[in-house]
Amino acid sequence: MREATRGIGGQRRGRLPGCGFRRAGHRRRMMVLLLGTLVAVLVSGCLNANVSLTISENDRVSGQVLVTVPTVAGQEPLRLRPPRGLAERVQVSPYEDKGRSGTKLSFTRLTFNEVERLGRTLSNAESRYRFDLSRTGSLVMVQGSVDLTPLARTDSSVLLEINTPGEITTTNGHASSGLVSWRPKPGEVTRISATFQFSNTSEGTVWLGWTTFVGAVAIGVALLVAVLALFSHRRMRREALEEIS
Repeated sequence: MREATRGIGGQRRGRLPGCGFRRAGHRRRMMVLLLGTLVAVLVSGCLNANVSLTISENDRVSGQVLVTVPTVAGQEPLRLRPPRGLAERVQVSPYEDKGRSGTKLSFTRLTFNEVERLGRTLSNAESRYRFDLSRTGSLVMVQGSVDLTPLARTDSSVLLEINTPGEITTTNGHASSGLVSWRPKPGEVTRISATFQFSNTSEGTVWLGWTTFVGAVAIGVALLVAVLALFSHRRMRREALEEIS
């Protein structure tokens, strides 16, 4: 059985390797990849952030970033701003509900590079992550790490989930009914490891789908870290102004 290996990672690179795919022979029609939706969620007493992504055909990404904080009288609401050149496909609107206010940022059919650019625009802070994907026969292995050291001073809880139709054989995360989850800690580097067993060993469906989906995981983590870093910078600036006054 042939073994295939593809690596994904590194926001410092110009693009995410493994997110573009070669099509041997004639151009193949790809069915829409709704393998799953990545949801990376932060829940904290001050900040609620939710980043959700969905991959469709031709490696296009649609999603939403929702950030809210408790509403404080006289304080400027938290606002996210899209990068120049993406205004037509990135919509930003104010959000307010039950004593919380913030911003809802949604986007449709962006490329992987454009989503990376969106994450960098939200914050200039460095985020470091790595995901490596390999397949041997019916086994798909995911190895990686999430570096949240830039968020050491944030009081937060991060949840990363992967939902898969395959059987989970081994993982260092929490597994339940096809769902694997990890809780990376701010200020630390968390290792991600999981192995899945698939009954369908088709080259196209299993390999292409999983490579695309894990690429979405990496991008989702980058967006989440960017939002958290933005909030942390805003909070530290406010505390500095309070000390001066």
